[in-house]
Amino acid sequence: MGSSITVTRAPELRGRQGIYEVTIDGIAVGSLERGQSVTHSVPTGDHTVQVNRDAQHTSTRQSVTVADDEQMTLYVSFISERAAHVRSPTKPSDWLVLTTDGSLGNADGSTPPRELRARGALVALGLIALVLGFLAPAGPVKTTAFAVFFIATAVGFYLTVRRMRHLYRSPNKT
Repeated sequence: MGSSITVTRAPELRGRQGIYEVTIDGIAVGSLERGQSVTHSVPTGDHTVQVNRDAQHTSTRQSVTVADDEQMTLYVSFISERAAHVRSPTKPSDWLVLTTDGSLGNADGSTPPRELRARGALVALGLIALVLGFLAPAGPVKTTAFAVFFIATAVGFYLTVRRMRHLYRSPNKT
């Protein structure tokens, strides 16, 4: 039967229309429209897969190892418009995401729910501490309230900076 690599394009409604070109080991092997797949027979071993719409919209080169008689499947999706506004449009590899499990993880630019809850809790804690700091009479309660406010603000700032660094970092440079 032989080994093969299949690249499947998500039938998503968001993102760019048009045809994506699939290259395996630098050779164009087919094109994809929404919801379509391209399968290409490959010898056993290491291969690189990349999907391009044009020079501006590409995926990173995905390295895969295909075993004997293995059918490897990769999934390609356009990142969300929100992430497109955050990421640098001058990095071609920031536009298309190529994964082996079909999930985008956080590649679509969204913030993880746990991090959103943590930020929300910090904002609530900070606001309560700030109000308590202004309403409390002078003394240890007022001092503690302002200290909690400043700590919550510092931790919130740290989480925001960490998230922005994650969004601007491109781990797989092409």
